[in-house]
Amino acid sequence: MKFTNYLILITFFCFWITGFLYENIHQIIGLFLILTIGIVHGANDILILKKINPKNFNWFYITFKYVFYILFFGLMYYFFPIIFIIVFVLFSSYHFGEQHWLENQKKPLKREKLFAFFYGSFILTILLSINFNEAQDIIQDIIYVKVPLEFFQVTFVFCTISLVFFGALLFKGRLDVAERLWKEILILLVLALIFMSSTIIWSFAVYFILWHSVPSIRSQMIYLYNDTSKNSLYKYFRNSFL
Repeated sequence: MKFTNYLILITFFCFWITGFLYENIHQIIGLFLILTIGIVHGANDILILKKINPKNFNWFYITFKYVFYILFFGLMYYFFPIIFIIVFVLFSSYHFGEQHWLENQKKPLKREKLFAFFYGSFILTILLSINFNEAQDIIQDIIYVKVPLEFFQVTFVFCTISLVFFGALLFKGRLDVAERLWKEILILLVLALIFMSSTIIWSFAVYFILWHSVPSIRSQMIYLYNDTSKNSLYKYFRNSFL
């Protein structure tokens, strides 16, 4: 069974188990997954950069640059929270879509990048629109602004239309992607059901872990160690621990 099929089955299981867990349990499990697997999936960037360009790799320079970006965005959030959240959401939208659709493409076309961006945006707007009350409270805590429901609705419609438009441009007449498109529709439907039946933390955790972090870890393991064996998984977690 293909890797994606396993993820679909686990997603169905997450939807099924949602009805048996109390909301506080959802929150605890969701936060635990985000703060473990979610963080780990981005903790080997320096090792990946070293393999990409081993001859010109400078550990001190890369680490300094990494810390500089962290401080820069930390200060941006502190002084300009609204600008920060906009930049964060835009980057996250593209990052989610890029990992899902463009991970094996070295030089994707502009319309492919736009499709990836609107795919990630579509996921986020579904999540925020369905869990509007929670999302509104969280955003208000972060940027001290109460975002109206109409903003989420308009954004959702715009992202949906844009996703369909760029999807039609990319996949028109391509029979090779027909099976994948049906799977994507199934995935989105199940995710929407999870979003409707649970808290925003659990909903985000299911998507972020199953459909972003785990595939990203798998791709990184293949790139770094050429396989996804238990030994490679151990080395991946060992190198990302610090």
